[in-house]
Amino acid sequence: MVNDIHKLIYDILASSESPVSGTCIGKQVGVSKVAVWKHIQTLRRNGYAISTSAKGYTLAGKPDTPDNLQIERKNTTVYHYDTIASTMNAVLQKDLTGEFTFISADAQTEGRGYDGTAWESPDGGLYGTLAFSSSYPIFCCDIYQYLSATAIIRVLYELYGVSVSFMWPSDFILDNKKIGGLLMEVHGGYYSSGKCMLGTGLYVHNKPSKTGAACLDQFVSKPTSRADIVNSYLTIFLDFLNKMPVPRIVEFFNKHRHLLKDAVLTSEKIPEGAPGVFMDKIYMRHPSIQALTIHNGDI
Repeated sequence: MVNDIHKLIYDILASSESPVSGTCIGKQVGVSKVAVWKHIQTLRRNGYAISTSAKGYTLAGKPDTPDNLQIERKNTTVYHYDTIASTMNAVLQKDLTGEFTFISADAQTEGRGYDGTAWESPDGGLYGTLAFSSSYPIFCCDIYQYLSATAIIRVLYELYGVSVSFMWPSDFILDNKKIGGLLMEVHGGYYSSGKCMLGTGLYVHNKPSKTGAACLDQFVSKPTSRADIVNSYLTIFLDFLNKMPVPRIVEFFNKHRHLLKDAVLTSEKIPEGAPGVFMDKIYMRHPSIQALTIHNGDI
């Protein structure tokens, strides 16, 4: 894993348009020139392309992994692993110190999906869990899953122009293929707030072996970046949380939450009577009721 010194060196190289000498880096970071070289080797092993010349080091490229060098959010603690048993389990084992904690991995050995089923998590995917203290009692926490799915849909549309649908409560669908899933767990009392964990698994670079599944790269012509997806997701989802009017949202979900089992979210144009999401509005439609709308400006 990368550490604070790696972060300092990365920031120095990322902010410079010309090579930076090891001596100069060492003075800014507070370590020797030899130590700088060792830290550069660690960054290279983690996928950072750093070239060397007579004038010093240059950042030539970076990996698409959402590590704590590239994912930097106020009040958010970030951990990234090459391989881990489960990001959901890792959150439970962490002593959460920040307002939000995000744990991701390139691969999982014990990933789990909805209803406790095993989640295939080979290298090349995006597997991450966002944890935070819930503002709602458990019986109202469906709102987090709904907003998290909406955030993923918006991210993939805005970054790559693909229209993804979300089949409640867990599946992301693109062109009738499953490209990922969403899992929410909340720990606390029924009428009291507690720890909320939102786990997202997306097949990005890795074509899954399951029938009816596909990866994002199969539908996108330009390079995809897991780091870009995570950065955009955190921006949109945390913005949702900051703007949510608690009484209105709780009232809305208490009234309509029984319809969620039949809801589908999508960024495609919504046909009459179909459920979905637009970029400027959130829609949930159901054959038995009129269209329900929450404007992004309201939340």
